[in-house]
Amino acid sequence: MNEVWYRVLEIAVATVGIRAGIAPILSRLFGDGNPSWLAFVNYLGQPWCYLAAVGVLVVSVVAVVVLEGMRKKSLSNSDS
Repeated sequence: MNEVWYRVLEIAVATVGIRAGIAPILSRLFGDGNPSWLAFVNYLGQPWCYLAAVGVLVVSVVAVVVLEGMRKKSLSNSDS
């Protein structure tokens, strides 16, 4: 895969992680906490919404790290 596609995927995964991970937690803590398509884990009950948001955030961070490793591996293979 091209380096550009790795970057596009990293940005997409990071965006999903922020929108589905951090935004709902901040909405619950500092806002009204109403569920919406931007903060869909807020449809869950009180303890589960936080666990789901942290889970989405952890999965997105791991995915970005894996994509970055694959990008670096791809660059090193193309250089040699």
